[in-house]
Amino acid sequence: MKNGVKILLLLLVLTGVTGAALLSIDNLNGKACPAVASIPVCYVVLAAYLLILIGVMRAGASGVLSRQPPGFLGSISLFSLFGLGWWIAFAIALVASFAEASSETPVCPQSTASTAEAASWLASVPRCYLSALLLLLILLFYWLLNRLNR
Repeated sequence: MKNGVKILLLLLVLTGVTGAALLSIDNLNGKACPAVASIPVCYVVLAAYLLILIGVMRAGASGVLSRQPPGFLGSISLFSLFGLGWWIAFAIALVASFAEASSETPVCPQSTASTAEAASWLASVPRCYLSALLLLLILLFYWLLNRLNR
């Protein structure tokens, strides 16, 4: 069961990294992300998901989620890497979700879909909602894996 949870956690994190990377590429091509202090938020979210990925990958290598790894980034605990990335991404997703819900104009980038996929309800969901849901699932699986490793 532990290996299944690790795989699912890694797949969820990779989904977040991929989504943020694709959105960052879209931003480079002129489809703008909202910016804070002239920094596109999608770049910050990508960096946060990469911190989560580093924390999860290092935890997977050591088998324990809460101890400090030797060597590279040894002074930063795994939980702080994961936690820092998770809190940054979740805070952005939460604030953006509230802004999206309370605004008459779209705040969050919409999911892009081809014509064939346009009928899908998922294609019309703002990405900040999807990111918030994904981050809650990542936290759940991270917590579960931590419990299984005790």
